[in-house]
Amino acid sequence: MKQQILPLFEIAPMEEIHRELSCQRMVPIYFSVGANDGKVYILYRYIRYQQCKIQKAYYAVVTLSVDWKQGTCGERQIDDLGDRLSMGYDFVYRQGDDWLLIGARCDYNNGNPERNGLLLGRDGTVKRTYCFGDGIDECIVMPDGTIVTSYFDEGTFADWGKGAPIGWTGIVAWRPDGTKLWDGQDYEGNYGGACDFCDDAICLDTWDGLWFYKAGQLVRADLCLGRDHAYALAEKIVGKFQEQDEANRLFFTVSLNHCKLLFNGKHIFTQKACTWRWTAEAEPHLNGKPVLCQCVRYTDYRMLFLTNDGILCGCRFV
Repeated sequence: MKQQILPLFEIAPMEEIHRELSCQRMVPIYFSVGANDGKVYILYRYIRYQQCKIQKAYYAVVTLSVDWKQGTCGERQIDDLGDRLSMGYDFVYRQGDDWLLIGARCDYNNGNPERNGLLLGRDGTVKRTYCFGDGIDECIVMPDGTIVTSYFDEGTFADWGKGAPIGWTGIVAWRPDGTKLWDGQDYEGNYGGACDFCDDAICLDTWDGLWFYKAGQLVRADLCLGRDHAYALAEKIVGKFQEQDEANRLFFTVSLNHCKLLFNGKHIFTQKACTWRWTAEAEPHLNGKPVLCQCVRYTDYRMLFLTNDGILCGCRFV
């Protein structure tokens, strides 16, 4: 089996970060990389109280300044968001100078659905709320502020059992104010309308294009806040990769030069004549040695890996 080294660099030990938190019971639940600043954001949560649908949790966000070219980590900052938030939030991103928190689930609530998106100031002040629908599997905030959400089965089919789900197309792009910009129905690929098997496979390239995967089709969409419709160019993916072999989890990232893809943190594909073919298996290396790890973030060519001994690492996929 052909292998290709995937060089990692150390960002910080998770145990070291944890010691700096004000609440030692908090655990990391999500990692993100800022599309504009390249900083690493880690969402921590400790559920203080939960009964039925009532939940009180303590949240904090750790910011790590990372130089991706040099492979170094600088200063870090911790923002305590307090314990006043009653919604369960699972994702964190920077939206301008504020924090965007998004919850994966959203209750129909007898026609008055929960607002499962929250824009917070760094001091915890609520500035805006959103309803992004139920069943959010993954999300991305693009450099221009566009919010992209993809959905799992409950989001594409169930919608709390009431009417057409918000995420029935599998993927939706939102303006910063929470109004819909684009969804998978607008893509006129050869498979028809809805991207009801987009799963969580979404990422960005260095030209701010949105990539997603659907039933063997690799799609790139150019989204722009200045118009109501986005276009998408489709390319087929062929080769060793088989979707059903990946235990229903699918993610990928596009290389810096747009000529390579990394599927599920291990399958490397190379583009030749608009066709993507398997070329090698990725072997992560840290300090020149193979390392056991898992990929925890893949927004664009900048990926995050967590080693089995708790070291957060970065990878610049070129």
